[in-house]
Amino acid sequence: MRIFSLQDEKFEDMQMSLNASIIHVAKKIAAGEFEQGDITLKLKIGTVFEQKDEKAYKMPAFNYKIGTNLQKKSSLDGGDAYQGMEFKLDDGVVVLEKVKSNQIDMLDEEDEEE
Repeated sequence: MRIFSLQDEKFEDMQMSLNASIIHVAKKIAAGEFEQGDITLKLKIGTVFEQKDEKAYKMPAFNYKIGTNLQKKSSLDGGDAYQGMEFKLDDGVVVLEKVKSNQIDMLDEEDEEE
């Protein structure tokens, strides 16, 4: 009896292929050819039937597909805060208002004069 797991020898080819893809993507990124890469492993596990001595057996089977996607440009999830500003309601309309400070800022005075 054997335990069906990723460590089973039947998965060795898949592991070798996945490892080769990881190394390929890492080399391309290290060489500066690409900013980042995605590696996907799609694994389908199912059964196939076989007959032996007039008895049907259900055998485990699997198929896999490894894909890589190298990207020249990287994406950036962005966000920014309105520093020094706060939300206020003005007659039901959302507005941004500068936060008042007790300290005098020389740059604020120049902005107000213009």
